[in-house]
Amino acid sequence: MAGYFAIEPDAAREAFRLCIAQIERVRALVAAVEVSTRADCGDCRLGQGLTGKFAGKIEAEHGFLGRMRQVQDGLVAMATRFNEAGRCVESTEELNRLLFGPGGAGVV
Repeated sequence: MAGYFAIEPDAAREAFRLCIAQIERVRALVAAVEVSTRADCGDCRLGQGLTGKFAGKIEAEHGFLGRMRQVQDGLVAMATRFNEAGRCVESTEELNRLLFGPGGAGVV
């Protein structure tokens, strides 16, 4: 069926858990890189230039930290959608059990 997407609640919960784990890994990596941007390459003119150059590459909008923020935002969006999908499927399954299961109300 074109355009159709289905997911089992357990698979959605696992995907959500994996997204959260990746978000934590990205946060830890960003924290480590932010500490390294404060590294000093020395007081001489060359050292100061290198310090500024490396910090600029890491902190620029399209630098490492900017890209990691984009990755993190994408993972948060994915985790949210997987969590919502799992809950939606569970709600639908529960409603179907109530309506069509033993002693259910049937079609209303």
